[in-house]
Amino acid sequence: MIPSDFRDFFINSDALTQQEIVSSLLSLSIQEREVKDNKDR
Repeated sequence: MIPSDFRDFFINSDALTQQEIVSSLLSLSIQEREVKDNKDR
């Protein structure tokens, strides 16, 4: 999915779907940061 398509999908989604997307992205971001931190040790 290209960014503009994702933006349109997100904007047109209901509030629950938007919340799930944001939660998933935050979770992935946190996991990625933890992996990076562990590699730096």
